[in-house]
Amino acid sequence: MGNHQGGVLLGLVAAMVMAGVLGAAAASMLGTSSLHGVRANYGERAYYLAESGFRYAASTLRSDADEFWELDGEEFIVAGGTFTLELAKLTEEEGYDAEAWVAGTQTVSNAPGERDLQIESGAQLAPRNGLFRYQGSWYRYREFSDDTLVAVIAAIPNRREVQGAQAINEEDDLPLKAGSVIPASDHVFLHNGVEYGYEEFAGGALRNISGDSDDFPLTLDDGEFLHFPALFPFTVQDQDVLEFAPVIQVRSIGEYPGDNSSLNVSRAVTYWFYDDAGFPLEISGDDEFVGDGEMIASDMDNFGEGPGASGKGAPLGKFGTVDEDGAPAIQLQGMNPGGQHPMTSLLYSGQVGPDYEVQVKVKIEQDLDPMAYMAGITFRLQGDGNTPGQLGKGLYGVSFVKGHPEASGNDAPSPEILAEIGKEEPHLVLWKTVGSGANFGAQPLAWHSLANSSIVNEEGRLLDWSTLLLRVQQLGESGGNRIQVLYGDHVVESISGDSDPYNDDIRITSPRGGLDNDGSQVLPWPPSDFGDWTEAVDYFTVTSIDVTDDSNDYKSDAAAEVGLHTWGHNLVECTGQGNSEVCDGKVFFDNFAVREAGQGDGGGAGYGGGYIPPIQQ
Repeated sequence: MGNHQGGVLLGLVAAMVMAGVLGAAAASMLGTSSLHGVRANYGERAYYLAESGFRYAASTLRSDADEFWELDGEEFIVAGGTFTLELAKLTEEEGYDAEAWVAGTQTVSNAPGERDLQIESGAQLAPRNGLFRYQGSWYRYREFSDDTLVAVIAAIPNRREVQGAQAINEEDDLPLKAGSVIPASDHVFLHNGVEYGYEEFAGGALRNISGDSDDFPLTLDDGEFLHFPALFPFTVQDQDVLEFAPVIQVRSIGEYPGDNSSLNVSRAVTYWFYDDAGFPLEISGDDEFVGDGEMIASDMDNFGEGPGASGKGAPLGKFGTVDEDGAPAIQLQGMNPGGQHPMTSLLYSGQVGPDYEVQVKVKIEQDLDPMAYMAGITFRLQGDGNTPGQLGKGLYGVSFVKGHPEASGNDAPSPEILAEIGKEEPHLVLWKTVGSGANFGAQPLAWHSLANSSIVNEEGRLLDWSTLLLRVQQLGESGGNRIQVLYGDHVVESISGDSDPYNDDIRITSPRGGLDNDGSQVLPWPPSDFGDWTEAVDYFTVTSIDVTDDSNDYKSDAAAEVGLHTWGHNLVECTGQGNSEVCDGKVFFDNFAVREAGQGDGGGAGYGGGYIPPIQQ
C-alpha cells in the first residue's frame, strides 16, 4: 500500500514540475529580471519536490519500517528535479536526552500563561512534536525552545494490560501485568468506552473496582487493555524527572532543475514523528483538519426533515430559507407551541467521517421577552429519524444557552441545564440527551460562561451572527469522542488578532459570507493543533469545553449525524388562526460548513503520532 501511494505521489510531482523544463530551455533568452522570475518559479517547484519527498518517506514508514531506513541519503530524480531524504532517530545514542529535570514547581494547564513547562538548562531534546512521560502519563509539547517545553497538552489515554482472564464484579480487585505503572489520574479507567473507578493501585492490582451496576461483571481476556486518561492539568515539583520518547526526524531537500546550473534552486522541509518503538502506548495521532469547508447553509437539498417532521403541528418543526439582514439564512419553522417537545431540529443529510469540524453563525431575535434561549449544533445523532422518539435514542448538542427567572416550562432551556448554570448568565453548554421518547431531556456535560465575552451584551443577549464551532474526534473503533468548542464573531470588525487562543479581547472578525480567497468565499478555521495558534489565524476563542466521552452510545455510525436545533417554544412566533396560522422561528442560521480530518496516523508500521506542519527553509 505504501509503495503504491508513494508511486502516485511521484506521478503527481512529475505532472506539476514538467512545465519547468520549458522554462529552463528558454532561460538563455531572458533578461536579469526575468531570470529572477524563473528562479522564483523554480523555488516553488523545489518546495513541492521537498514536500513530496517527505510524503514518500511517510508512506514508506507506515508500510515497512525497515525499507524506510534504507531511504536515508537516497536521491530520487523526478521530472527534471530531485529530492534527497535525510533520516535520523533522535535517541540517546545520537546525543539526545531520555530524561530532563523540572526547574521549579509549576502547574501546566490550558489557562493563558500556564501551558509551558520550564526544565533545567542544558537538555538536548527533539525540537518539535516531542513526547514525555510524567507520573505514568504521556504528554506532548509543540516545540522545545529556551529550556522550555512550549504548549504542553495531554496525550491520548495510555493503556495497561490485564493479568489473566477475569470476570470482575463490583468491589473486586483487578490484577495488571507485572511492572505496570498507573498514570496519575482521577482514579478512573476505560474499557470499551465504559468508565470504571478504582480506590487505589497497590500490589500490582486496581483495588475496589466501582462503576454502573449494569456494566458488571466486567469480563476481560488475558492481555486485554485498559485505558487510563492522562491527568490534565497537572502540577510538577522542582527537580521532578520527565522521561522523553525517541523521535524520528525526516528532512527532505528538493532541487529544481537539479542540474547544478546557476538556475538550480534548493528547498528543504523537516518533519518529526513519534517513534512507536520508544512509545509503546496507544495514541491515535494528531489528525490534520483539511479543506476550506463548503458553506452550505442556504442549500436546502443538504438537509432532511425525517418522518413526521414536516408541516404545522410537527413537534420538531421544519426549516425554510428566508432573507435576513440582506442575505439568505435558515429559519427553523413549523413548531407547534403546544407540541410534545420544545426542541426544533433539522439534520444535515451529507456524509461526515468520524473526525470533523462544523461551524455555523447564529442570530437570535432581540425582542425575546423574557430573554431566554437555547440554540446550536446537534451531532453524533443515533436515531434514524427526526421524531422525538428517534432523537431520544441519543445525540449530543452544543448550544448558546441563557435562562431567565421568568421563563419556565417549554418557554425555557432544558431544566437539567439550568440547574447547573443558573438562570441569569449566558453560557456555551455541551449536553447529551437523557430519557426516551418525546420526553427526553438534556443532561449538561460541560459548560463555559459567556458573561463579559465579546459576543453577548450586558443583558446577556447573543450578538447577531455569532459563530459557534465544534470539533469532534472519535477515539478508536470502540467509540467515544474528544469534543472541543470554540466561538467567534463578525460584529467586532477587527483585522488583527493575537497568539493566545483563549483570549477573547482581541480576535479577527469572521464576516458573514466568508473570506475572499482569489474570488471564492471561504470560512476561516482554527489550526489543527491549538499550540500552532498565531495572530494570523486568531478568528476564534477556545473555550474550557474540552472533554473526552468514551460512551459507546455515541459512535459515528449514523448517516446524518450533524444538524441544527433550537430549544424553547418562546423561540417561535405564531400569527393567524386555523389553517392560516403560520409559526416562524426567531432563530436564524447561516454559514453552515463542515470540514473533515485527514488521517495523519496511517496504521502500517505502528508510528502513531501523525506529523506536524513543516519548518521550511
